[in-house]
Amino acid sequence: MNKAYAFFCRAYQTVFRAALPILPYREPVQLDGLASIVPLLTEKEISSVLLVTDASVRALGLTGGLEDALKAASVACAVYDKTVPNPTIANIEEGRALYLSAHAQAIIAVGGGSVMDCAKIIGARIAKPRQPVQRMGGLLRILRRTPLLIAAPTTAGTGSETTLAAVITDSAAHHKYPINDFALIPDYAVLDPELTRGLPPMLTATTGMDALTHAVEAYVSTGATPLKEFISWESTNRELESWNMLYSQMASDMNVTTNLWEGLLSFDCYGKAVPSVAKEWSHNEDSSVWTFNLRDDVDWVDVNGEVKAHLTSKDFLVGLEWVLNAAKNQANNTSMPNETLTGAADYYQKTSDMGDAAADLTYQDMLDAGVGVEAPDDYTLVFTCKDPCPYFDTVAAYTSFYPASEDLINELGVEGFRSCDYTNMWYNGPYVVEEFISQNTKSYIPNPNYYAANDVSRFDRFTVTMISDGTVTFQLYQNRELDELELSESTLTTITSDTSNAYNDQLCEKRPTKYAYDFHFNFYCLNTDGQRELEQGRGQPGIPPLLPGGPEPHSLLRTLQQDQPPQV
Repeated sequence: MNKAYAFFCRAYQTVFRAALPILPYREPVQLDGLASIVPLLTEKEISSVLLVTDASVRALGLTGGLEDALKAASVACAVYDKTVPNPTIANIEEGRALYLSAHAQAIIAVGGGSVMDCAKIIGARIAKPRQPVQRMGGLLRILRRTPLLIAAPTTAGTGSETTLAAVITDSAAHHKYPINDFALIPDYAVLDPELTRGLPPMLTATTGMDALTHAVEAYVSTGATPLKEFISWESTNRELESWNMLYSQMASDMNVTTNLWEGLLSFDCYGKAVPSVAKEWSHNEDSSVWTFNLRDDVDWVDVNGEVKAHLTSKDFLVGLEWVLNAAKNQANNTSMPNETLTGAADYYQKTSDMGDAAADLTYQDMLDAGVGVEAPDDYTLVFTCKDPCPYFDTVAAYTSFYPASEDLINELGVEGFRSCDYTNMWYNGPYVVEEFISQNTKSYIPNPNYYAANDVSRFDRFTVTMISDGTVTFQLYQNRELDELELSESTLTTITSDTSNAYNDQLCEKRPTKYAYDFHFNFYCLNTDGQRELEQGRGQPGIPPLLPGGPEPHSLLRTLQQDQPPQV
């Protein structure tokens, strides 16, 4: 290859890759089933369409229901079913002529990749009647609005219903023209798995491999675009009870607040402690003194993402005093600092004895009382443990050690801060709350002043929908609005008792969750006569209570997995 041309190609690729994030990609609006098309056309006042398909798809009856629905709705439908694999320029021109003669206002493509490619370029020729297909090959050669296009794939692997590409064959010149333009992205995509059911087995298998190939390609691609929006669901019995990280003891609360509020450390997917507000940490030789060095670029923001204060080591002192103060946090989350930190249990007892008067105490009172924590400067925290504690970094990651802003507490008051909600709390995590409707919806958007914004990937919006009724959940699954669900006993019985049930082959065992395991240690306990006896307790027959400061643990460790119902 000519060196100058090779340099041009590399330079072109580099510039185009750099421009990818700002190019006008868009996603087709998803429709659920062919039955959704007629209401859409009615809404847009479209009275005539061109249906592009091929002879085999039409022979299988995959377009019959749509054609009948269009006729019933008085929408004229001209059908072009002569599309061939690797559609030709002749296909394009025939389809264009039919579109014009029918005075069509939109194009519907029902078929595989060839059908959708054909429909795309028919639309391009409508938009640019003076530009032949041969001059559309390459990048961005159309740049004009094409007729509304609805793409309904009948095969699993094409992906053409979402892409800006089409490939057209010039039979006379034995040449293929790859055409890439944002105008070719369909306006609507009908993703209906029922359309794939009637395909011949060989075609189903080959298009399945095509889908797998596309998935692998997307997974390994260095030019892939990130997922922008994520929608999930949760049952209403896991609705949060408190927005206050320091006050809450519910895992369902922390599922929410850990997206909004960050502490010293976090954990990776393998359970290993990783930096968060603390960028590094160390301990002395016997692990009784731990030092955490904090980032200097963390800010508190309000629900609108506006900076309210800078976060320093003082905020961690304020947070710890809040937890240890019985008048403020009502004894929640005190066990870990009380068990590990010098003086923590004594300070908690002091505040408990003081009653309501303890609400006036500050972090300085905590320090004066000898609690094992200090802040030598704005970005250093030092904790002193009662005994050597080689695992204290994981303890310090718990909510007991999260920060709190003294300014916010003064603004809201003790009662107000304890019961704060998403509208008046301050955030230092990756997201802020855009919308919250109890027992209905939680929606998060990125915190614009998040300290690690340039180091992590975040969704543009993350929405959790709460579902109260298992029957409704199953209906949503049937409508393909959910990818998975836990089945009630009655629904499970209905499906398993009928081998012909459409969902019978979709049953699988539910995977254990992070809450599915309990660890119980057996301790030898002493009777009043001094004899050891294995007690029963904690609601687990044969599993005695965990006694702080008790005898040596017995060498039995049990892992109990909760019963898990099957899921679809």
